[in-house]
Amino acid sequence: MLILGNNYEVRMNMLNKRLIAILIILAIGLIVRCILAPFSTGSDIAQFAGFADTFLRHGFCFYNYADASHWIEEKWPYNWPYNYGPIWIYVLGILRLFVQSPIKTLWHHDTYIVYVPTDWIVAVKSVLIFFDTLVAILLYKYIRERHGYVLGILALTIYYLNPMTIYISAIYGMFDQLSLFFLMITLICLDKNKFLAGIFASLSLLTKHVTLLPILTMILYLTFIKKDYARFLKGLILSAIIVMTPIIMFCPHSIINMFNVILFSSEPNYTYPIAYSFNGISSIATLIHDKCPGCDTLWLITSWYVLMGLLYCIVLAYLFSTKKIVESIALSYIVFTATYWRVNHQYLILTIAFLIILFAKIRHHGIKLLSIFTALYIGLWPIFFPVSWWFHAHIEEPNKFLWRLLDSLSAMIFCDVFYALYSLFLTLFQYVIVIGTIYYDGRILDIILRKIASYRK
Repeated sequence: MLILGNNYEVRMNMLNKRLIAILIILAIGLIVRCILAPFSTGSDIAQFAGFADTFLRHGFCFYNYADASHWIEEKWPYNWPYNYGPIWIYVLGILRLFVQSPIKTLWHHDTYIVYVPTDWIVAVKSVLIFFDTLVAILLYKYIRERHGYVLGILALTIYYLNPMTIYISAIYGMFDQLSLFFLMITLICLDKNKFLAGIFASLSLLTKHVTLLPILTMILYLTFIKKDYARFLKGLILSAIIVMTPIIMFCPHSIINMFNVILFSSEPNYTYPIAYSFNGISSIATLIHDKCPGCDTLWLITSWYVLMGLLYCIVLAYLFSTKKIVESIALSYIVFTATYWRVNHQYLILTIAFLIILFAKIRHHGIKLLSIFTALYIGLWPIFFPVSWWFHAHIEEPNKFLWRLLDSLSAMIFCDVFYALYSLFLTLFQYVIVIGTIYYDGRILDIILRKIASYRK
């Protein structure tokens, strides 16, 4: 009895220490986010107010205005379209019901200035930080249950304390955390409850369609490998119907406009500013064109889909040969951020999460190390770049202490060549991770050689 009592006490002490470690990491990340959030904002949060006002004004006919053709009449600060699914505009509409402070726009000499009220910044970022925290917890839970506490706490630390995840949710302000949250639940439910997995996969896609390739990979896996796709598709379709029903009922003709603005509002072009471009090929092509005005390098950018198609087919070959769905889902998204012509920094939030998952699952030590190194490498960008810009660009009365503090912590690099090389290395790392995982973990070459040998026989 004494031995049992001692063992129980040891286990409880260990659990308490682990819980304290988790709470400390979450507390540090949350405190940093809460300090930074009210005093900074990216341009998109200003635009979100315009989107929300239009939604409240026109209701479920919002997508008739989403292409930005009426941006002046609608009093949007910028002529940027809303090219996302309906879930985020529903969230913005609810927030705007309670926080109605106007966006202030003015011209100062030849400079167009947009000021965002603090209450709107806090309202939007509260949602972003909340879901960012949930993602961190889910990532920890997912990896701890499958790979142990040490890897779980490492995953939590690298994600939640990563400067890039902090920057996106607490400084600039974009909502990719919502899409990742739904996708993480999909991943957790995929084997246990396919109907529920389908529901959350649909919610992820209807939040932001950057998760298209991972969800397509799930559908192909369930259809051709597990041969158990019906429940997943039922959940996927049911969730989509529920989300889309208000638009279908009250403004059915806007559905066409929704698909048009999502699919056709962005055409491949040179990726200015280069510092905000995270596809290495596009960044180098833009830099060459910038330094050599007569040089046409646009073809390098417009042919992005060739590399995406090729790499994704290789990932599918890996999936069908190994049946490793989690790794294949992670690789599918990394293919997207490695090849899509315009990779924005907010897309890399999901890349960081999937790199962490690959680190936990892949056996090859070189690929494991490169995966975690790349997640940390992404986190260097907010240190290189003077992110203090967002502490005064749209803030009428900036917090000069935080502004100067961040300047003192930043490398303050403004050189386009540096950022083009940074994004080129990031792209190369992702290519190596995808191809290396498939080669070493999938043994694709061995399978192909065996197939050739069997045909010869």
